[in-house]
Amino acid sequence: MAAAAAPTTTPILLTSSPNCMEYETGGYVFIGDLPSFYTYDNFVDLEELTLFTLPTQLVGKPGIYTYIIIDNTTERGGTGEPPYIFAAIKTLGALELTSKHGAILKIYSTIYHTHFHTLTDKILFAGEIIISGYGNVIRYNFMSGTYMKDKMSLINPTAKHKIMATKTDDALRQAIHKAYNIEFIKIMNEDLEFTGRLLFMDTIKSIIPSIVTDKELGEFAKLGAKIWIFSDKIKCKNFTRLVDSISMLQLNLYVWTKNAKTWGGHWIGEVKKATSKLEIAQKAVEYGPSETDAYEWVDPTAGGYKKRNKSRRKKHSKKKHTRKFKKSKKHVVRKLAQVQRKNKTKKRRPKKRNKRTRTKRGGMNTSTFNIGGINFQKETGGKYLEKNPITGKYEAHDRDCYGIGWLKWCKKKSDVSEKPWWSFW
Repeated sequence: MAAAAAPTTTPILLTSSPNCMEYETGGYVFIGDLPSFYTYDNFVDLEELTLFTLPTQLVGKPGIYTYIIIDNTTERGGTGEPPYIFAAIKTLGALELTSKHGAILKIYSTIYHTHFHTLTDKILFAGEIIISGYGNVIRYNFMSGTYMKDKMSLINPTAKHKIMATKTDDALRQAIHKAYNIEFIKIMNEDLEFTGRLLFMDTIKSIIPSIVTDKELGEFAKLGAKIWIFSDKIKCKNFTRLVDSISMLQLNLYVWTKNAKTWGGHWIGEVKKATSKLEIAQKAVEYGPSETDAYEWVDPTAGGYKKRNKSRRKKHSKKKHTRKFKKSKKHVVRKLAQVQRKNKTKKRRPKKRNKRTRTKRGGMNTSTFNIGGINFQKETGGKYLEKNPITGKYEAHDRDCYGIGWLKWCKKKSDVSEKPWWSFW
C-alpha cells in the first residue's frame, strides 16, 4: 500500500484515562485534556516515533514496542494483499503517547487510507514486544486491554493442557500456546517472513513501565500540555472525574433547561445545580488544581528555576548579609538550627566503665575475684547498725562481705585480723 498525505485527524477514544499514574520522583501525574494528544498529528510531530510495518525492521532497535496484526485475507473481507498486516510503534513510557493499540490502528489507517479503524474484529493479535538489541530475537506477549482482554478471558485450560504442563501453574500457558501462539508463529514466519527467534513471554502483567518519567512528560510538554503533580492519588482521581464530567454536565444542563421552560417546577432547581457544577468544572479546566493539592510540573532538563523563584533567590542572597537581617528573629532561628546540626554530627567519646567494679546505691562496691576457676565476690562499704552500750543509741558501722548467695559471710571492723581476707578464722 502506498502512503499518502494525511489530513488532520481526531484523537482516538481511550478505553480508560491514563491520568493519575505514579510519578518517578513521587506523586501522581495529571495532564489537562489528555485524550486530545493521542492523534496522528502528534505522532508526526514526535520525531522519535516511527510506524514499523515489518517485524524485521525492529531488529537492532532496542526498546519496548506495542504491536497489532490485522487479518486482511479475502475470507475476512480484506484485499488479500498482503494477507496479514503488521504494525508497531515504540512506546515512550507509561502513558503510551500515540503507541496505544487503538492509536496504532488509527495511524496505520490514516497513512494507508484503510478502513481498519472501524473494524476492530479484524485484529488477530495485539500485545507488546521487547527488542534487546542482541541477535535476531523478538520477545512478545498478548497483553492488550483493547483487543485481547476478552479473547484471553475465554481461554480455559483443559485436562490435556494440565497433563502437558511442565509445572503446576503452566496449564494456562499451554492453553494460550494452542489457542494463539501456534497461529502467531506461523504468520510471523511464513507471511511476514521473519526468520529469527520468537520467544513467548507468559506474563499476566504488562512489560511497559508503570511509572511516568520526566523524559516522557517532556514530550507532552513539547506538544503544549499542562501538567500537574498531585501529592495524593484520591485528590487526583477526584479532580480528573470533575474535569471529565463537563460534557455530561453540559448535556444535562441543555435537557433540564428545556424541561424547566416546558414544565417548570423542580426542573428550575436542577438547572441551578447543573449550572453551578458546570462553572466549577470549567474553572478547574481553566485554572488547574489548587496549589494545596498539586504543583505545576517544570521540565528539570530545561535548566534552573522559574523566573519568579530565581529573582527571589537573588534578593535572599543579598538580604542575608545585611546588619538588619542578622538582628532579625529569622537569622537567630537559622543560627540555632546550624548549631543543633553540628552538635548532632559531633562524635561523643563513650564513657569508660570498669567492668569489674559496680557501685550500688548507698556507697556499696562489689568486686569479683577468680580463684582456681571459682568466682568470689567482695562487697565493701556495707552498713550495719549496732547499739552503743554507753549512749543507748544505734550507730552505723562498716561491714565487708565475701562469697556468693548462701555461701556469703561478713566481717565487721572489730573482726579484722592480720590474716588475709579470704582465709577462714
